[in-house]
Formats: sequence, C-alpha cells, structure tokens
Amino acid sequence: MRNTFRINENLVVDSQFRDFLSANSSRVVMMILSFITLEDINYIGITDKIDTVSYLPGNKVKFVEKNDIDPFSDGIGRQSIKVGRLIFKLFPKNLIDEYIHPSHIEEFVNLFKSFFDQSNRRLVVVSGEDIRKYYLDKNYAYPDRGTLWKSCMRYHDRQRFLDLYVVSPDKIKMLVLLVKDELGVEKVKGRALLWEEVEDMSGNKLKFMDRIYTIFDSDIFIFKGWARENGYISKMYQNAKSHDLVDINGEETLMNLSVTLENHKLNYYPYLDTFPFYNYKLGRFSNNENKYDFILTQSNGGLRPPDPEPEEESDYDLNQDD
Repeated sequence: MRNTFRINENLVVDSQFRDFLSANSSRVVMMILSFITLEDINYIGITDKIDTVSYLPGNKVKFVEKNDIDPFSDGIGRQSIKVGRLIFKLFPKNLIDEYIHPSHIEEFVNLFKSFFDQSNRRLVVVSGEDIRKYYLDKNYAYPDRGTLWKSCMRYHDRQRFLDLYVVSPDKIKMLVLLVKDELGVEKVKGRALLWEEVEDMSGNKLKFMDRIYTIFDSDIFIFKGWARENGYISKMYQNAKSHDLVDINGEETLMNLSVTLENHKLNYYPYLDTFPFYNYKLGRFSNNENKYDFILTQSNGGLRPPDPEPEEESDYDLNQDD
C-alpha cells in the first residue's frame, strides 16, 4: 500500500502528490491546501503519465475504507483525470470562479509536468568557454520559444561580449538544462548564471543563481529546485528589473548584493540582469545603485554611464533584457 497523507477531512493523497504540493506555492496549490475539497473525489495518486493523476470516486470511498481495501489498488473503480481538470473536481464552480484564473491552472499544469517529467533532460554546471558555447543560439532547442530565445546575448556576433563570465571560472559558472533533439544531439532548454562568491551588506558570502532563461516556464521549477538543493539563493522574479528581490527557500527577500571580480577590465561587457551597477575602480558589480560608474544594460557590449537627471531625456529601454 502506498504511503498516504491527509490534506483535509475529505482528501487523502499519495506521498508523491504530497511532495509536489509541498514543493510549490502556486495559487492552485495554495487553494488545495487551504480549502475543504468536495467529497466526490479522494485518494489522489500519481500515474505513469506526466499530465495525469488518478483518484477514487467518492461513492467508492466508504466501501474501500470499511473493508480495509488498499484505495490505490486495481479493480476498485479508480479513475484517471488530466491534472488541469483536477481543480474542477476538487472544488465547486463558484469557488473556482472567485479565486482561480485560467492562467493559474496553466501554471499548475506546467509545475506538475516539470516536477514529474525527468526523462530526456540533464542538468550540468559549466564554466569558462562552455558558458560561451551554451549562450549561443545555434545550441538551443525548439527555435523561437520562451525567454531563452529572446536573450539579446544569444547571437554569434555577441560571443565576444561574454568575456566577463569566461575569464572568472572560479567565481562565475552556469547551470544548463540539456535535452536531446530528434538526432540525439543535446540542446539547451534553459540556463542560469551561477555567482559563486556574492556578498551581502554584512560581508557574508553567498551563492546566487541569476535570472533563469527557459523555453518553457515549467522548467523554472527545475532550476529553483536545484538551487535550493545546492545551497544557492536565487532571483525571485525572472526579469531584468527586480534586481534586489531574492528567493530564499520560497520567501521573497529584499537584499543588497555585490560580487567583486579581479578580471573585469575588458574591451566588451555583457548585459547583466541582476548585477548591472559596475564600480570600475573596485571591480564590483552590484544589484543596487550604491557607488557605481556604469550600468551594464547594453546589448552592444558597451558601458553605459549613470542615468541623466530626471529632467533630461533618455532613450534607454527599461524592457530590454539579456
């Protein structure tokens, strides 16, 4: 018999589904953990399909429990359902309409798939010239999809801008998610820079996972999980604006962070998502505007000076990203 866990007075789930709920904080997950579910579904379990769960209909539950029958056994009337439809079985329509948007259900499905689909994927930490290799778009999977394909540093003519990452292999690495294409060649499905010696305002040394670029949003969960398991804090939101919002065990935290590099005086510089405030004299790259000379948010490899005074005009695009 599978290990089971009671979520509320009407709902019991197997250990794998419990682990999935425990590892996520999406709107749908929070709803499952916070509200009493309907009585016509119970004993939810994981199946061998990455988008499907099984359950025992409510009219079977009393019989199974009265006769001490394994509720996850075959031949007792268990049914399968796509995980995206599960929420409609668990709660009445009026409650769903009040709390859940279709985008929340899409997020829930993506998280579920990422959590359970471990086939045809490999996570690898690279450094040095391999960072340049896995930034290049010819090595990407599934053309023109996701934030990975929107990166302005992916082009061949911008490989020379990545020297900052390549020349400091002890302090800058990159986590890469690889999948095999139809020819069996490994391609990049996601990537995130790893800063090995980040310092907070108290001088504490931390390991930090930068912005996660993926083809599918569901894969962000894979990177976040790896970060937690390997002692990295991470960027809370995957954009180029929230420099100082950090994810620490799922909690949003405001932190001033910086990293100091010896090899920093270069001909070209990359676009930096989280540490763009560059103190040229100290070789310090920060996520805050305390004593900096340049802002590294250019896609042409150059150095951009601090913003002009508010009354002056600037053609800088705040929506530009790596």
